[in-house]
Amino acid sequence: MAIKMVGYPTNLGLPVPQQRRAPAAFRSLQAAARLAALAPFQDLGDLPLPAGETIPFGPDLLREVLVQAQRQADWLRQHYHPSDLWVTLGGDHSTSLGTALGLHLTGQDFDIVWIDAHADFNTPDTSPTGNPHGMVLALLCGLAAQQPPTVNPRHIHILGARDVDPGERELLDRHGVHVYTVAESLANIDAITARLRPNVFLSFDTDSMDPAEAPAVQTPVPGGFTREQARSLAALVGARRTLLAVDVVEYYPDLDTDGQTGRAVTDVLATAAGTQIGRLHSLALARSVAGSVAGPAPESQ
Repeated sequence: MAIKMVGYPTNLGLPVPQQRRAPAAFRSLQAAARLAALAPFQDLGDLPLPAGETIPFGPDLLREVLVQAQRQADWLRQHYHPSDLWVTLGGDHSTSLGTALGLHLTGQDFDIVWIDAHADFNTPDTSPTGNPHGMVLALLCGLAAQQPPTVNPRHIHILGARDVDPGERELLDRHGVHVYTVAESLANIDAITARLRPNVFLSFDTDSMDPAEAPAVQTPVPGGFTREQARSLAALVGARRTLLAVDVVEYYPDLDTDGQTGRAVTDVLATAAGTQIGRLHSLALARSVAGSVAGPAPESQ
């Protein structure tokens, strides 16, 4: 197994300039070194992107999100191998639109575990802000005319949601998305992971953590996960299912004067990757032992 990492410095989903600096900040916090210590590793650099603040807000901005997401997806398909763990350093949460589309293009079948204070299930009609980063999952499910369906809503599991808009809530209920509060996520994680299908795309939003633990976000919501709780959730998902990809998003390094938030997110990323590597090694060892016990096949007469 190899780990491939790419930076996706997008602020198209929420056009705040600081968001574009997040991948570089993660690298300065030794994200690459920590992943390279786990498995064969390749840093593929950053994908070039237009600046969100240079594009008119509204339909034009959403259109650009979709254009760039498709470009990101095509790029992932070209570089992806089934044995890879694909890591993307965002960017706002529109980062994960292209990751999911890319995994779909490779022919993978997967569930999405979306660890986030927000559900990101608005459409252009229900969104109170119009920011595309809050529409990603609805776009993937084909609930907006701008994007055909790619993901079954029942294969989405949102952990840590605590700031859900009214129109968004109605859509989540109607389409059967699995949504858990912080308390529900922690109390039911065994049942949640048991419900997951074998392959998972894990998308981790920095604001899923409590602002006291991770203050360097644009949309903080009190009552989030502690650093250790977030690491535990990522570890359990990585230990029990095959992670195809992990995204870390919505980190604002300009607000992170002491690096506390960036280090916390890097810990979550390294934990998810590390437990996944450990799981795959254990499975390989078990297969090897089983083959040794069975012995060679008898020769034909």
